[in-house]
Amino acid sequence: MATIGTAELSLKRIDTQRATHRAEDDEHTAVLREAEKGAVRVRAEVTAPLTEQAERDRSAYLAIVEAEATASARFGKRKARDAYRGATEQMQAARTHLRQVWEAEPPPTPQALSEWAAQVVARQVENDPVCATSTRPPKLPAPHRPRRPRPSRTAPS
Repeated sequence: MATIGTAELSLKRIDTQRATHRAEDDEHTAVLREAEKGAVRVRAEVTAPLTEQAERDRSAYLAIVEAEATASARFGKRKARDAYRGATEQMQAARTHLRQVWEAEPPPTPQALSEWAAQVVARQVENDPVCATSTRPPKLPAPHRPRRPRPSRTAPS
C-alpha cells in the first residue's frame, strides 16, 4: 500500500511540475510576442524619417538630372555651354551628396531611384543601433525549479 501512495505522490508532483512548465512557457511566449511587437514599432519609427529623407533626396536628384538633360539640349552658344557646365557640376555634387549621406552609389537611371531609395533605407534601418537592440530576443526569467531537500550527511547512529 505504501508504494501506491508514493506513486500517487510522484504523479502529483509530475503534474504540478508540468503545470508550472506550461505556465512558464505561456509567460515566455507572451514576453516574446510583446518583444516582437516592440521591434516592429521601433523599426517603423526609425524607417519613417529615413524614408522621407530618401524621398526628398530622390526628388532633388531627379530635378538635377532633368536640369542637366535640359541644359545639354541647348548646345552652340557660350551661355548654353556655361549652363550645361553648371548643371553637370550640380549633378556631380548631388551624386557626391547621395554617396556620402546614404553610403551607396546612386543608380545611373532615374527609373531605378525608387528601388534604390528603398534599399538604402532598409540598409540604414538594419545598421541602426535602436533597431539592432529591439530585434534581440528579450531576457526571459529563469524557470522556477523547486529545490530538493538535501539528504542529511550525518553518520548513522
